[in-house]
Amino acid sequence: MNISIPNFNTPSMPLAGGRVFNDDLLTNPGDLEYAKDQFPEVFHLLDHPELRSTFAKYEQMANKARTWVRWLGLLAVAFGTIALLSAAIEPLWHQLKCEKLLTIIFEFCGLGATAVTGGSLLLGPWRNRWMESRFMTERLRQWQFQLLVRKGGEIEALLGNPNAKALEAFKVQRKKWFDDFLHDFEGKIDSRMDSLAKDPDFSNDWLLQPATDFSNHSPALTHVFEVYRRLRFMHQYDYATHKLSESTDRSFLKFLKWPMLRQESAIQGVVSFCFISTLLCSVIVIFNSYFEFIKPSVAPFVGCAVLVLAIIGIAFHTIQDGLGISKDIERYRDYRGKVRRLLSLFEASTDQQKKLRLMEEMEIAIVDELKGFLRTHRNAAFSL
Repeated sequence: MNISIPNFNTPSMPLAGGRVFNDDLLTNPGDLEYAKDQFPEVFHLLDHPELRSTFAKYEQMANKARTWVRWLGLLAVAFGTIALLSAAIEPLWHQLKCEKLLTIIFEFCGLGATAVTGGSLLLGPWRNRWMESRFMTERLRQWQFQLLVRKGGEIEALLGNPNAKALEAFKVQRKKWFDDFLHDFEGKIDSRMDSLAKDPDFSNDWLLQPATDFSNHSPALTHVFEVYRRLRFMHQYDYATHKLSESTDRSFLKFLKWPMLRQESAIQGVVSFCFISTLLCSVIVIFNSYFEFIKPSVAPFVGCAVLVLAIIGIAFHTIQDGLGISKDIERYRDYRGKVRRLLSLFEASTDQQKKLRLMEEMEIAIVDELKGFLRTHRNAAFSL
């Protein structure tokens, strides 16, 4: 077998039609035809309509809830920032005719920020829905690939006797496994998610029990290894690389869809600008108190600018924390390194049992990555 080690120093290039997600589960148009052409011997292991439909349901809920969490969080930061800015610029608008109206608006902004974040009246339920739905999509994905690792005896029997009767028997058995998985999770997602996020030994809790082993020198493993290499190892490495990409052609209005490194860079740029500007304005205020080189009518504006810039800087830092950008970047860097190491060992090895152990290690690493995601975003907060 020819071993092809990927060039890890070359970043993945974006597709012309936009990034394609979830093709490892064959959810996109053309994925089934591609898999049938590329993996004809094991196609029936990959083609699982019930899993795809269940995944699509939770994927839609997760994406919708994530959108609400992010926009409500940004709205809370905006309201809170306006409320704080009202106090900072209060000396400037006291003489305005619309002072009372402005006061009412600023007070409502403060109440809005409190309602969205502090009281969890709006943000909390959407965050829970996002976490639970995303948890289920990733557990479903793990179930699909843990099947290749844990049910060697049944897979070997199917591939060794590929007729309609054997295929139908396998599908019946797979449905029992899948129904058992859904029964164990649906209606108990919150407790299952808490167990994963808080229990240090949960990574070794396999979704399919008991395991049946492949026989030594099984010809079925050649096909299983190739599927797992391309749809699991390579897919996960490419996805982590995509998440760490620094390139984007999206406008600032689509900031939430920027790659995380670009988001972090943009926010840190604004925060640094505000910090330096605050220092400069503070120096001007201090020197002006001694030398009075600024007109009396202008001096209050400089003093207010110190507070305004500081508040804006804090607001952007709050957005960074609320989105969990820095922790996500760190997590994806660690995860990509793990996947790269496991993939390199997998492709360099000719020992079937070692390859199977590396596949098991990969599944554990993926569970640990999901655990890190849950911990990051369950604790993230948009609070000024």
